[in-house]
Amino acid sequence: MEWESVSSTYPGRGALAAVFALVAGCGASIDAAAKSDVDRQMAAIKNRDQAYEAPASDEPRPLAVGQWARYRMRDEDGNPSIVTYKIVGQEQGAHWYEVEQQSYHGEHVTLILVKIGDRNDPASFDVLQFKMKTDGQVQEYPSEVVGMMKSMWKPVLDNLVIRWKGLPQENAKVPAGSFASCYRRKTTVSFAGMSRTSDSWAHPDVPLSGAVKSVGVDKPFSMELVAFGETGARSALP
Repeated sequence: MEWESVSSTYPGRGALAAVFALVAGCGASIDAAAKSDVDRQMAAIKNRDQAYEAPASDEPRPLAVGQWARYRMRDEDGNPSIVTYKIVGQEQGAHWYEVEQQSYHGEHVTLILVKIGDRNDPASFDVLQFKMKTDGQVQEYPSEVVGMMKSMWKPVLDNLVIRWKGLPQENAKVPAGSFASCYRRKTTVSFAGMSRTSDSWAHPDVPLSGAVKSVGVDKPFSMELVAFGETGARSALP
């Protein structure tokens, strides 16, 4: 079976997991309170018996305010983290798309106001505002400087690019349930002079990126879907 190999230009599913795996151990010290919270969340994860049928279409679910998807991740050293993707608002015909990562090093939040045209073409995405929270500090980047911050927000938005047509399909089982005939592909992402290759599985029943799981090929990082929903997403930023 041949899998589609995608460069970092259009990383697709699992790409953001690889980015997090690349930066997770970059010299930051472990925060005892953050470690305790992550360990508690990891221990609380339960496997669900829910079964999802094979996709009726290779198109993603439309983006809508309130959607969210939560994942457990492990970097190449086995350190865990919890990552949640959300749509937390709508403004100026665009969506507020947020990614919240909770790791042993603390909380990192990226919030982007993005107007999305064609989900197949990242060139049609228009970023209007961009905010980040790191080490408890919130930094907001106004529209006039957003273009200069592209290297920071582009990997986050690449996760919303959907290109499933023609991909091989395979069942996948994760804590959130069993997903029939997921779209499977191989992706490579480069960040900060490093790169990671992963196999990833996606299903249209999962909102936002459709990601079900991602497993490292060259390094042993992983990402698995824990839970998701169509309503209830709330921003982690003030």
